[in-house]
Amino acid sequence: MLVEPKAMMVLQYLASRPGETVSRQVLFEEFWPKQVVTEDALNRVMSSLRRLFKDNASNPEYIATIRKVGYKLVADVTVLNALTTEQQATLQNEPALIQATVANEERQIIGVMRWLAYLVIASVFIFGWRYLQHDKQQLAPANIQRLTHDKAINIMPTQSHQGDSFVYIAAEQGAVDQLMLREKTQTFPKRLGSTSSYSYPVFSPNDKRIAAIAQQPNQQFAIEIFTADNRQSQSVIPLEAVSHGLSWHPTANMLAYSQPTSPNGNHSIQLWDQDKHQATTLTEAIPGAHDTKPIFSPSGDRLVFQRQIAFKEHAIFSSDLAGNSHKVSHYFSDILGVSWLNDEQLLVSLNKGLFTLSLSGEIAPWSSTEVVGAQDIDHHPQQASSLFSKRTRRHQNLIYDFTSQPSRFALTRSDADDYAANISPDTKHFAFVSDRSGQKSLWFRSSDQLTRIEGSEFSEIFDISWSADSSHFSAVVKDQGRYGLLIYAVASAKHQLHWQSTRAINGIGWKTAQTLLYSELNRDNKQINWQLKSLDIASSDIINMAKFDVFQARLTPNKDKLLFIDANTRDLWSWDWHSTPQKLNSASRLDRNWDVNQQQILWIEQISGKTQLMRSNLDSAMITAEHAEALSSLYRPQATLHGLAATEVKQLQADIWQINQL
Repeated sequence: MLVEPKAMMVLQYLASRPGETVSRQVLFEEFWPKQVVTEDALNRVMSSLRRLFKDNASNPEYIATIRKVGYKLVADVTVLNALTTEQQATLQNEPALIQATVANEERQIIGVMRWLAYLVIASVFIFGWRYLQHDKQQLAPANIQRLTHDKAINIMPTQSHQGDSFVYIAAEQGAVDQLMLREKTQTFPKRLGSTSSYSYPVFSPNDKRIAAIAQQPNQQFAIEIFTADNRQSQSVIPLEAVSHGLSWHPTANMLAYSQPTSPNGNHSIQLWDQDKHQATTLTEAIPGAHDTKPIFSPSGDRLVFQRQIAFKEHAIFSSDLAGNSHKVSHYFSDILGVSWLNDEQLLVSLNKGLFTLSLSGEIAPWSSTEVVGAQDIDHHPQQASSLFSKRTRRHQNLIYDFTSQPSRFALTRSDADDYAANISPDTKHFAFVSDRSGQKSLWFRSSDQLTRIEGSEFSEIFDISWSADSSHFSAVVKDQGRYGLLIYAVASAKHQLHWQSTRAINGIGWKTAQTLLYSELNRDNKQINWQLKSLDIASSDIINMAKFDVFQARLTPNKDKLLFIDANTRDLWSWDWHSTPQKLNSASRLDRNWDVNQQQILWIEQISGKTQLMRSNLDSAMITAEHAEALSSLYRPQATLHGLAATEVKQLQADIWQINQL
């Protein structure tokens, strides 16, 4: 098995301290010095070492996890002397000896593997430190500096054109998202605005004005523009709905932003001419696709934007100011940030780090630093500096009970990232996704027994659902660009995988104990729709069930109807499996954030920075709302007998950092 150099160096470090607990903080300081990385960087290293030794985290023979502290090498460490001629001959004949022994005694194989593991540890111990020093010297020249140190969640930084100041958003629980302005040489920021909740701040070309998307107290949206010197509101540009992104043209008095084509429809990029007070649509609204986060190029002759066609499908597009656009990148599961390096290259932040991307599609690692998890990247070409937000975020699974006080109960508790829990109909089991083992995988709880499902490690896992008889659960998985359906059988504690294709899929639920429903993405240049399909888990037969567009769908508890939203207008429909679907009277904003019981639709909605649990009767438009904690609308909630199971977002920390290229 090949092991990455960083993992080998960490192993050497632990081997030099056998039996000693080494804290995570020490490992980060030693192996990621002056770099900003997430906890996952170390988790991945430890997972690769455990795979190397076939070690079990719950019963370790080599590396033990000391909860909330760090790691300890528990295996015996022996520094070997130079091999004798006899030993060398033995090693040369080792493959033949092993082959002969396999047929007779399996225990000797384990002994040889353990001896080889000790040899690896000893070799790394002898030569690893020299490699470590070499690796440190090879780090590309860059200085990383933390700019904010307060308790707020500081995100969306943008530098002034002079490079001496920056604006950003400071969020705190229970308060509106504040717009902040700070000079880089100063410690404390100045607040702009008062009552609105802000996002996506930008500077004007001369740095004298600042614009931001505002959600006003009356729930109306606008672009608010402030003067930078006295921080007073100068003008307000009304919007029909929230904009995901904002950019100011580098020379013209023009703004780029996104707006939906209908009240709940897909977003397209629009331009606002501040001199003419006129809006024009730049990108054609592709049914089923969202165009968001526009950014003008340094010269201003074009912009780039992100197009999302599914939950885990995002790509970067480029357009000139006449609306002629083309696809620049492949589709990624997540795009954390995009900025311009120059007129021909972009700086892109992905889950694996920072990359350069040319407008013709060539992508390569950015050599200036090894920063991982950089959100909202903002590069300043003249100053050769970049700002980004580093976020530490955790999730946990909760149940909200509308009939009791207190109404909030934890399903899972850990220092790891737990999300997307789904409870079996008989309430005896539940499944969820977690990185407790250092890698994203499925976990299963039955009574007091909690186990990780072996072989369930994938880059993406979502849409867990149970069969009505609680015998199976399913999950959508994605790995190396390919989607599949994982089916887990409770009785046998085994799972099977039904790989589909590179087309995105959304899980729906179980129509019968043997039939699983899902929808699959179909797209061309002008249209995106979702095909409703069924999978027979026994025969693996797949059937196309309908010709209409089924984007996100939920089964009613007695399976007599399918409620769904289409990908274009996001209207809510009801289908009885026979007649034409009927459009329901619903003012809710639905995507992945909803579920249904026999009488109501339940969904999660963000209003003025606060999470609301919303309920609407199926036979009327009456809506009730209840304040909740910071629940995620990305992971499907589950309607329960008296409430809702959902994923809570715990923003532990988010600060603004700066990369200075030397």
